[in-house]
Amino acid sequence: MSVAPALVNRLKSLQQLHSEAAIFSDTIKMLSSEQTKITDELKSLNDVAEKVIIEAVGFVDVLALR
Repeated sequence: MSVAPALVNRLKSLQQLHSEAAIFSDTIKMLSSEQTKITDELKSLNDVAEKVIIEAVGFVDVLALR
């Protein structure tokens, strides 16, 4: 009885699994990159929001003095 056919089938299965793992890894890297971009954008938006609030409070203070 030859083990060659079973070995070939197993190697083909492992090759497919390896390909799927590579795709999964690439997807995780892409998601991580997108998450970093979103985090940076949120920090930037937060900075802008803080500046708007500070300006609005200053504007209200000026109006209150009139």
